[in-house]
Amino acid sequence: MATELQVGKPPNAEDKFWMDVASKMTPEQSLGHLDTHGKYLFSTISIVGTLLTGFGIFSPSGAAVLRNPLLLLPVALACLSLTLAMMGITPKLDTVNRLDINSVRNYYNHLVRRRGRFIFWGGMVFSFSLLSVAVVTAVSLKPTPLTPAISVRLVGTGEKTTLTGKIELQELPRSGIVETEIVGHENAKKGPEQTILFKETTHADLSGKMTVSAELDRVQKYGWFVITSRVTSGTKLLCEKKVEVRR
Repeated sequence: MATELQVGKPPNAEDKFWMDVASKMTPEQSLGHLDTHGKYLFSTISIVGTLLTGFGIFSPSGAAVLRNPLLLLPVALACLSLTLAMMGITPKLDTVNRLDINSVRNYYNHLVRRRGRFIFWGGMVFSFSLLSVAVVTAVSLKPTPLTPAISVRLVGTGEKTTLTGKIELQELPRSGIVETEIVGHENAKKGPEQTILFKETTHADLSGKMTVSAELDRVQKYGWFVITSRVTSGTKLLCEKKVEVRR
């Protein structure tokens, strides 16, 4: 394929085609294409925000971020992409001598190269941002281990001593059963003198969440409490957690 014109030789049809293409590659067209792509980054960046909002990263509680800090990666990449695009399309203050063709040529060559680099890398980073949304979301959707959250509070003295316990569990399987047991030991050290103060079996609701609350009064004779939460499915023990409280 001919790519160069020989001196004194008329151009053939293929040479004329490429010469016509080159004649249309004006500085204005090049800058117009770059500006259009830079604005395209700003208009499509909402895709990332929509996806991240759907997966809870912008929720008021911020629970998704606390659970998986990697969800901040798409946000950081999107911000970097917008920064590069903004730096690319922001006008540059240069002095151009319009009577000097070399000054005009150098200005446009430098402007196209500079703007092209910023817009190019802005588009690349934006692509990585979209890719990271899929990757990080896939990682964050991995099932988390079942771990009951147990909170216990012991207040009061004498007959007014009260033990309040609360067990919470998220994403419990439909076949899952939670067995909660509170045992009181009469001595400061655990020994044979123990009494089952509370025992309950609970199923999760339709959303997979489970909450058990217990408030026990007049427990002043017990010096040690053990709260146990067991999660089972059929005959299989999924997890077990114990919390001990001493007066």
